[in-house]
Amino acid sequence: MHGLALNVATDVSKFFRVNPCGITDAGVTSMERQGVDASLEEAAAALTSALVKRLASFQQER
Repeated sequence: MHGLALNVATDVSKFFRVNPCGITDAGVTSMERQGVDASLEEAAAALTSALVKRLASFQQER
């Protein structure tokens, strides 16, 4: 099973040893480290909206 983790402004220094999903050529980062200035509330709203749209279309495909 897979999950979803969205690091908005997380201190990721403790996660550098984590190998998410077995991906060996990438690491853990955050939106903040990537230059995105967003609050947790803004990120949650955008993610929720995108997931609702995608999951609704997935159900229609079945």
